[in-house]
Amino acid sequence: MQFGSWQFTKPYQTRNVDIEQDGYGLDIRFKDEKYTVLKCILDVTGLKLRHYYQFHAPVQTDLKYRFFYNCFDENGQEQHKGHLRHGDKILVPADCAKMELELLLFSHTPGTAKLPEISLTEAGPYVPRKVRLCAIAWDMIDGPGFKTYEENVANVMKELDIVGPLKPDVVVLTEAVYQTRRDDTRQPNTHFSQLDDEDVAKLCAKAKQYNTYICCSLYEKNPNDDEPKRLTAILINRDGKIQNTYHKTHLTMDELENGAMLENELPVFETDFGKVGIHICWDHFFPECSRTLALRGAEVLLVPTHGFRRERTLTRALENGVYFVSAYTLSEGTMVVSPSGKVVDEAGSKGYALAEVDLNEPIWCPWMACGSSAEPHPTYMMERRPELYGDLIKPIEY
Repeated sequence: MQFGSWQFTKPYQTRNVDIEQDGYGLDIRFKDEKYTVLKCILDVTGLKLRHYYQFHAPVQTDLKYRFFYNCFDENGQEQHKGHLRHGDKILVPADCAKMELELLLFSHTPGTAKLPEISLTEAGPYVPRKVRLCAIAWDMIDGPGFKTYEENVANVMKELDIVGPLKPDVVVLTEAVYQTRRDDTRQPNTHFSQLDDEDVAKLCAKAKQYNTYICCSLYEKNPNDDEPKRLTAILINRDGKIQNTYHKTHLTMDELENGAMLENELPVFETDFGKVGIHICWDHFFPECSRTLALRGAEVLLVPTHGFRRERTLTRALENGVYFVSAYTLSEGTMVVSPSGKVVDEAGSKGYALAEVDLNEPIWCPWMACGSSAEPHPTYMMERRPELYGDLIKPIEY
């Protein structure tokens, strides 16, 4: 790997900027009160393709700044562009003949920026992280007709026996997984469970039998009738243990009226294949909910739901750059969506969606803003302006 020499561009040529160099170190001073922008570009060649490199660039500054990497093919055409932070690892794309590291400085006021050093340290070859994501539709086996509670429990077990041999790493079942239907109008007949119930233990046994995680939701009620009811999602691990629980944070009118407890946590959970967040139905109707989980590191959102709109599901995946696994009441909304907003698989006539994805593989999308392609997740996260969004956290006053 070889560095070239720093090149500097000022979009506003008249701005007064001092630049001093010490090797690859920089000492920069903005002197004008007017808005000033400076691009500092360093060529890098000789990188190993499909290898990781650790980025080291400890900037000391009171100016606004961004670091970018730009990848060019052998014809000098920019192919990929992305954000970089000090300490990040970058995977060199297979079509990268040259890379540019760009320090972009911008400010409305005078200020200084110091970059004592910059480096890319080889951190090993690319290693895939393949995960099989599965979602089961509620009507998979016997259609939308009436079932008793016992029939529905048996039906869920049959569904798991169908997808289990396909070796999924996680199976998402629908909201209120054991809920029955009153009649053919599809109105639900709510059934409350406790986490130590025999029928919850059956789910745990299936997770252990098929060496998979299972995520679903249920109506939870404590033995004491005076305790609040909860709308709870459980994440069962491969050992057949309830590893984590999540309690629904966005409640509908009828859920509030029926005494469900309004919860206040949006956790992200560690699994052996990556970090996951969970929505229960109405949660994913709110973009702030998915965005919060993405900011907290969730790579996959698991969604047991009785509510679905295709446009919303695709949008939640795309706008956060995460995988979205929706287990809906019907096959038509049961799907796995990629961070590019593409449906990787949907239930259709088979009644379940199953997709093998690589969580380490960058997802490149055409990006008008840079004229090449970029990854949705880091791009959206880095280009946010949270200082402008104060109204999002202001409660509505009654």
